Amino acid sequence: MTARQCVNTVRGRNGVKMPAITVDGDEFWAKYQNERFVELAFEGHRFWDVRRWKEGSKYFTSITRMHITRERTGGTDEKPVYTLTYTPEKVARQWDEKMNLFPIPQTEIAKNPNLEQNPGW
Repeated sequence: MTARQCVNTVRGRNGVKMPAITVDGDEFWAKYQNERFVELAFEGHRFWDVRRWKEGSKYFTSITRMHITRERTGGTDEKPVYTLTYTPEKVARQWDEKMNLFPIPQTEIAKNPNLEQNPGW
């Protein structure tokens, strides 16, 4: 069974009729990654998926930090009215390719001499 067939099987189970994915190659991979991104949003999978796919340098080298400023613009002492101002700021982050893999603990390497440390660690 191909990866596309597996995804289409899951998409068609339990009476949920989602359209089948008909593309292959790079287009399939892009659709698959986007589907995982959407399906698993807010469940903490994105970071681990990106690391597993070794694309950390693509997504984790900069973030957008949001500064939120609250300013009172009226109202009464009992019921003040505030205006929020949102100011986005791009912030650079360090990401080395070695961070896609965890280092193997030295105790595990000592137990099994066939193990080699992951590159960069």
